[in-house]
Amino acid sequence: MTSRRQPPARLLTAAAALVVTAFAVSSGAAGAEPPTSDPQLDPAFCDGVVGYQAATTGFPETPEEIALFVDDQVMPALDLMVEHSDGDLAASVGVLRDAILELEDSGDPTPLFEDPEVLGAQEAVGEATHRQCELQAIDVLAADYSFGGIPEEIDAGRVSIAFVNDGEEEHELVLLRRPDDSTMTLDEYLSGDPGALFEQAEFAGVLFAGPGGTMYTALDLDPGTYFAICMIPTGGDPEAEPHSAHGMTATLVVSDPGTV
Repeated sequence: MTSRRQPPARLLTAAAALVVTAFAVSSGAAGAEPPTSDPQLDPAFCDGVVGYQAATTGFPETPEEIALFVDDQVMPALDLMVEHSDGDLAASVGVLRDAILELEDSGDPTPLFEDPEVLGAQEAVGEATHRQCELQAIDVLAADYSFGGIPEEIDAGRVSIAFVNDGEEEHELVLLRRPDDSTMTLDEYLSGDPGALFEQAEFAGVLFAGPGGTMYTALDLDPGTYFAICMIPTGGDPEAEPHSAHGMTATLVVSDPGTV
């Protein structure tokens, strides 16, 4: 997994606009496998989704960098998704592909998180991935102010997270991998200098959802200890304490299935 350092708080929330696979579907049991009634998708399609998600987690900022990054990192994953999907799912991937090409030309990510057609396509891709790819499917319920459904431990490998906001406020799930040489708990990090956590930890992903919304992400997680945290200010007041100060945190251990 490529190490990425990210600044805390709202800059992470803004990144959620680019870490997009889908929104707005119903939630199931945490850690559930894809329902057996749904046909499994072509593994190559699922490879493309995970590759796309990994690429967009590290999206650059300048138009010149975006254009090169789209060509080298994002489009190969999207082309794989197009090649190994059909019907309505292929049409949804096509809409997403067109939006990324537009982003490449304009440098403006707005359609990715505002255009209704693009949001609908993202919803379809995310739901299909969560339900029909061979991976660990976890449904996380965000409330004011807690995470529900995050297991204490999962196997390393591919994970799809459905982030369902059941609260009255906006919520995010920032996922950070603790340094391998650290034994500090999340509470210990937060009771000291919270900025040290964001400086030292490896950024693994971020999900964001407004009240009643859902966001999906598909990740390939290495073994390690991960922290889930919501840094959105309470009540939307930029000067207020983040939701994490009210207990909106969790710890997830990702274990190597080949070890005892």
